[in-house]
Amino acid sequence: MKKYLFSLLLAGFVAGFIGCGGSSDGDTGQSAINAQQKARNAFAVADATFELTDLMEDLDYTTLLPGARSREFTEIRSGEVNCTVSGKMHYSVQVDTDKNPPPRRIAFDFDKCKTGIVTRDGHIGYEVVADGDEVNSLSMQLESFVSEEGDEKSTYNLSINSEHKSFDKEEITLNGEVVNEKGGLKQTLNIEQFIVMVDGIAGNYTITVNGTVTLSSDPAGCADGQYVVETIEPIVIGADEEPVGGKVKINGVEYELQPNGKIKAVMDGEMVEFDSEDLDINCTVSE
Repeated sequence: MKKYLFSLLLAGFVAGFIGCGGSSDGDTGQSAINAQQKARNAFAVADATFELTDLMEDLDYTTLLPGARSREFTEIRSGEVNCTVSGKMHYSVQVDTDKNPPPRRIAFDFDKCKTGIVTRDGHIGYEVVADGDEVNSLSMQLESFVSEEGDEKSTYNLSINSEHKSFDKEEITLNGEVVNEKGGLKQTLNIEQFIVMVDGIAGNYTITVNGTVTLSSDPAGCADGQYVVETIEPIVIGADEEPVGGKVKINGVEYELQPNGKIKAVMDGEMVEFDSEDLDINCTVSE
């Protein structure tokens, strides 16, 4: 499967979700922050959703079974292994030989499975359709899948589907919910038909993103709300894997990506600019 981890994906959603909750004076609404903060926060939510496509590599089924190689997932089998620190993991492989090419259904069930400093619980299921080594489609279902590291806990009820439309075009669709809890803050991201299209090969490709995502926080945060994301002009990724152009609309506001790493937008009638490497949500009220 093509690598699609881009330098644009900087919010750190999977590892730390998307930042702080309420503002410093107790007003957690968007009226409490300035135009630049509103624009950056909206882009951060969209970018964080985009970054969830990383899970397809972070939880690649060929790496979850200790010592496993991809060819070991081509035949019907099942088993249980002890995790490196504590807990267990059960796995199974089913092959639908009535179809050509035959889909493979691979499942992992984690029972307080601790590896290193990460503990996992819950279920991940995959359906893989491939011609030899060439993957045509891959679907991934996370059901009550929990990942805990230190004081941070993330719970996934999420589907990610990847389909190769052609040799150099891949469509990735996300649906579901992700909940992150850390330091007394609980954030929930609901994702509805969020579609990422990758067109081209490394060093010369474009990305489009379209879909709807809703963020809610407890305690409430200044970025809570629904975000409708639409690509106006495909995001262009240059030879150094950095975005060098493109336009995205979020809730009717246009964002223009610049070759210098800056993002420009007009929010509340004001031209604002922020750095693509500074996408943490900021609810601090300006004086």
